Amino acid sequence: MNNPSAVVTLKNGGKIKFEMFPEKAPKAVASLICLAQKGVLNNRTIQRVVPDFVIQPVFMEEGETEDYRYVIDGEFSQNGFYTGAKMEKYSVAMAGDGETYASGSQYFFTLSDEAAKKLNGKFTVIGKVTEGFKELERIQNSPLKPFDCGDISITVNVPVTPEIIVSFEVDTYGETYQMPPILKYI
Repeated sequence: MNNPSAVVTLKNGGKIKFEMFPEKAPKAVASLICLAQKGVLNNRTIQRVVPDFVIQPVFMEEGETEDYRYVIDGEFSQNGFYTGAKMEKYSVAMAGDGETYASGSQYFFTLSDEAAKKLNGKFTVIGKVTEGFKELERIQNSPLKPFDCGDISITVNVPVTPEIIVSFEVDTYGETYQMPPILKYI
């Protein structure tokens, strides 16, 4: 059986491809697949860029009426869920509180092994980038401007020229995935 895969296509035509790990993070992978199949992950702006750390698309665009912001059980060791998935450079993981829960919709790409070490065990690893490394490098090295994220200890940036994800497509190789239990909407 093949693991599901995703292709993130940017407005400039660039693509980032990654393999998903449903055996290591079944709830988070299922959540992202279900949202992708509904088209919810299309037309998203990359909102958070921390060079040599992470790139994260925004999930809710201003003015949207549908709210897919919810959290699910965190599938990571800090939460007592041992997956065997180790975060490393170019891992794909779900955002969350780093203690108990994971976002059901917000994912990020790690950009360095140092970042992965800081995040390992605190966030659900859902996959690994297989193609598109140059696109991630291009985005992190593009002109950036500070973005106010509230009370966090690192400087977060947004690209000066918006980076838009026009499509997020998944290939499940014929497998069916069901939406996991939602803990709460945020």
